[in-house]
Amino acid sequence: MTWQGLIVDESPLIQVGIEAVLDALGIPVRASTQLGRDVIPVVAPHDVDLVVIGSPLDVTPEDLVARLRSVRDRPTRIVVLVSHPSRAQLVKLLHLGTDAIALRSLTVEELAGLLERVRAGERYVAPAVLPVLAGAFRVDDREDSRSSTTLTAREREVLAQLAQGRQAQEIADHLFIAVPTVKTHLSRIYAKLGATNRSEAIGRAVALGVLH
Repeated sequence: MTWQGLIVDESPLIQVGIEAVLDALGIPVRASTQLGRDVIPVVAPHDVDLVVIGSPLDVTPEDLVARLRSVRDRPTRIVVLVSHPSRAQLVKLLHLGTDAIALRSLTVEELAGLLERVRAGERYVAPAVLPVLAGAFRVDDREDSRSSTTLTAREREVLAQLAQGRQAQEIADHLFIAVPTVKTHLSRIYAKLGATNRSEAIGRAVALGVLH
């Protein structure tokens, strides 16, 4: 099934750039607009599968996400590209169920990769925005039904410390365990989350709902 997209951003130039990436991925664009108020009349009656929100002229991205989530009976993937995000804005976007969050200044390659992840059904938080979220995370203690990403209680504690920006020695001191033990936990966390570094692990954990 071919997806259809919609783009919202105040800059026509950015609209064109996003549309070029969508076109290269085989996702035709039904409409592009500078105004958030134009989105619902297009999305509500049509099969729009993907909305890419940059910087609308008339509403905040989080307000537009909330409106989209309130009017759609069928799921629409929502990608938000933020310019100068605050921690509060990012947390609200996550709580609203935004499918992907990245910086508005991301590269063509980064946008294409992000969109492929979203089309595959993943949620994604770009590593570049994670420092803004540092300190805002809590660990979800519910068991994940997918065994490949199930973390033990201790691994979740280590992950939460990692999200706070702490290094291995600091994590060890805080949890009263040895540094080699921390490194073992980190290795297992990365493997379970399919990550190769701190940013990828935290982003993947946020996307899976392990961290909020």
